[in-house]
Amino acid sequence: MSTVAFSDSIPTSIIHVSASATAGGDGSVGRPFATIQAAVDAAKPGTAIYVHAGVYVENVKIPWNASGAPDAPIWLLSADGPQAASIVGATADKPVIQALGVDNYVIKNFAIEGGYHGIQFNQSGTDETNYVNNVVIQGNDISGAVEDGVKLGQANNVYVLDNVIHDIGTEEGIDFVGVQGGVIARNEIYNLHNTSAAIFAKGGSTDVTISDNYIHDVTGDGVSAGGWTSDANMLPGATYEAKNIDVTGNKVVNVGKRPVSVLGAVDVLIDGNYLVSNAENPWPVYVATGNPRAETLHYSADVTVSGNTTIGATRDIRVEAGNNNNVVATGNGADVTWEGDVGPDPVDLWSPDVAEVIDNSGLATAGPTPWAESQNSANSIVGASGSDTLTGTSGNDHIDGLTGIDRMTGGAGDDTYGASGSRDVVIEVASQGVDTILLYEASYQLSDNVENLIARRGAATVLFGNGLDNMLIGAGGADTIIGAGGSDFMTGGSGADVFMVSSDGSSLISDFTAGDKIVLAGDAFASFAHLQAALSQSGPDTVLNLRDGHTLTLKGVVAGDLTASSFNFDSLATQAVAGGATITSFKGDSVFDVVSGTAGNDRIDGRASADLMKGGAGDDTYVVDNAGDQILELAGGGIDTALVAASRHVLNGQVENATITRAAGATVVGNASANWIIGGSGADMIEGGGGVDLLTGAGGADVFVFRHADDGADVVTDFTRGLDQLDLSALHRDQPAATWSTTVSDSGLQVYFDHDGGHDLIATLANVTSLSADDIIF
Repeated sequence: MSTVAFSDSIPTSIIHVSASATAGGDGSVGRPFATIQAAVDAAKPGTAIYVHAGVYVENVKIPWNASGAPDAPIWLLSADGPQAASIVGATADKPVIQALGVDNYVIKNFAIEGGYHGIQFNQSGTDETNYVNNVVIQGNDISGAVEDGVKLGQANNVYVLDNVIHDIGTEEGIDFVGVQGGVIARNEIYNLHNTSAAIFAKGGSTDVTISDNYIHDVTGDGVSAGGWTSDANMLPGATYEAKNIDVTGNKVVNVGKRPVSVLGAVDVLIDGNYLVSNAENPWPVYVATGNPRAETLHYSADVTVSGNTTIGATRDIRVEAGNNNNVVATGNGADVTWEGDVGPDPVDLWSPDVAEVIDNSGLATAGPTPWAESQNSANSIVGASGSDTLTGTSGNDHIDGLTGIDRMTGGAGDDTYGASGSRDVVIEVASQGVDTILLYEASYQLSDNVENLIARRGAATVLFGNGLDNMLIGAGGADTIIGAGGSDFMTGGSGADVFMVSSDGSSLISDFTAGDKIVLAGDAFASFAHLQAALSQSGPDTVLNLRDGHTLTLKGVVAGDLTASSFNFDSLATQAVAGGATITSFKGDSVFDVVSGTAGNDRIDGRASADLMKGGAGDDTYVVDNAGDQILELAGGGIDTALVAASRHVLNGQVENATITRAAGATVVGNASANWIIGGSGADMIEGGGGVDLLTGAGGADVFVFRHADDGADVVTDFTRGLDQLDLSALHRDQPAATWSTTVSDSGLQVYFDHDGGHDLIATLANVTSLSADDIIF
């Protein structure tokens, strides 16, 4: 591929757009524009428009007099990651993004939904004097358009790269009309309901390369060089529908008509493609005239069909009468080895990386960040539709098994993987580059030694991190993003997202908005008031101080706007009670699952792997048999219980109770609710956390842990002197001069922590009248 326009360019200024901003902003970090339209109206050559995460309902029209310059384009970018910013057409009778006579523009990484077209660049007017020049459309997810996903007409030097285009209504995925010099490469196009083609170059288009695209599940043709253009829409003076068109390296399967058609085109090369025919059209290439109703018929000529892998074909090519002037087919067949590389795989084109976004947004976490993106891929390894075993090189690889359950190994270098489902296996070892998984399905848990996980679909997705410093980036749905450990960069995208945050790192949420929720693991805070005291405002951002010097940064959030509901602290249980009877049982299998219950009382068991279990309304019971299991409960979800068979479990918010079933003993940490935690037959370690908790050790020598004097006075129902112990060491570490004392009451022995004039009740031991120093870890 020739060098992409603006590959070496960098912006000279940045303006910001935020979905949560109010009208009247100036595009600065502190006063961003509230609409994309305001930003494109204000942009000058050399400007990068940072559209921050969120949903923007508008039809954007780039003014004809607001172009970039050949050496200083305008970049319109989803600034917080691919598809973090979503543009939904406000009306279906206009394109979502339209530009007439606009030059020198880059549009990258958006989720674009609806509209008459997804993105349209055409000449301004009809007198053929104001053509489009130098446009790059890259990395977008485009869906739901009435007609075309991407439409480019009367344009010079244009690139449509690495987009996912799907669920389009009546016309094409990508439509070039009268384009002079263009590249259509590495796009995935599917679920088109037209009868024409997924990709067109027609209307007098010349010098167009169509390469490395993955086209599937469309009702018309796959690729069409030429077409049936009306006389009014033909490029003036053109004597052909298309000329000098290269169709190379594409994979075209499950099409309603032909994989490739040549209609009134000349000088066409069709080489090295993977083409699957159907029973009604058992030829991979069809050669015929252009529009039969045109004033002058355009015949196809000088067509070479070579080196293609052809499946389901009875012959290589069908040529209609009058179109057989120098049409050659050679070296094609089902036995031809195909070594293609299809689908999105970004090239070296400037866009904001995470560090730049953080720096330009004035985050409190100044200086170097722990997050990094994978470098661009130099090699591509692509599987087939079955279950593949794929191995990369020592360089930067893009590895994608496509559909099926695949096993992918990257090796050294920064590797990028395409995962079509949670059963795909990615194998990496430590210190072998920064690796990224692009997720095209509903859920995935990051493999060991893989840093980043990015959703590439618009629906609700579960992104489950690991113990590293992860980048976890959602897309257009109501996503659940689970940090699981380390310091994580999390982006939800549009939709009401849930962020599950561990307290053993310093994480950042880039796009927290009203409707999103943060679920903090365990007993970091005893109440919302306790949490509020740990909030601080740092410029435009809110910082929540966690334990051990760790923080959670909420980018662009005002601390005073946060509520108890923002942190899943609404409607907390204040008294430990049991749940109701179980009605329905749900089970996963031996790999990562997302197991969801009903509105009733459910028993949910993800089985051996680390799973996400969601019960919904009702009194739900969860089987926790892996230390990585996560439970998601929201306010109003009943009284819920975790049966803990793992060695350690921290109750997430709104899960009230836990019972240890592991005979060898386990560690259970409560949360801000009033928990009822029951030990098992082994030696357990039980920490109630916030709220007034009811703690029962049951059998074995148990340890009851207390970390904060203001967590609430727990009740221990069966403390046995000489066997069980109270662990007050965390309290003593923070207050070395403090002591403990006891008082006998009607309800049992009350244990106090005495410090700096404070006399805080931390526990009541039922049926106990005294303690010795051996009963306390201090």
